[in-house]
Amino acid sequence: KIVKNDQFEEQNNQKKQIYYINDLATQFYEYILLKQKTGKRALDYLKKERKLTEATIREFRLGYAPDAWDTLYRFLVSKKVKIEDMVLAGVVIKKSDGSGYLDKFKGRIIFPLTGIDGKVIGFTARTIFNRDPKYLNTSDTPVFHKTFFLFGLEKSRVTIKTEGAVFVE
Repeated sequence: KIVKNDQFEEQNNQKKQIYYINDLATQFYEYILLKQKTGKRALDYLKKERKLTEATIREFRLGYAPDAWDTLYRFLVSKKVKIEDMVLAGVVIKKSDGSGYLDKFKGRIIFPLTGIDGKVIGFTARTIFNRDPKYLNTSDTPVFHKTFFLFGLEKSRVTIKTEGAVFVE
């Protein structure tokens, strides 16, 4: 299929907006985890149960989504982000009754998924409240396709080039 110039421009703008939303969300989640009382339970879990250092938490830009229905949604609205772009990025979902929008990852530790270029392309999130599902991922978006993603590749690509690697599922 041939893509016309204006279609290409629209797709490019959508991708830029998703990167922007993902970066804002990552900063928001990091702030909650590291600076807010709301993130203490998640931070304690990461440090005490998973034995992660604060340096590792910061290096991988881990965060926490508060256990509330619309905290990220309200934050993004305050940044003038359009609702349809939030939905396209996969960070909010429409309520089943159609009456509004909810944060997709509420009550979860957030693991930003970073592309080879260092941009956040999506998220995976783990509950700290023993809810199902235990892990929740960003659905496919114009910038994220789970089938083609390898976690941590941006941090290990030089080593892989020089030393090689074996990948297993």
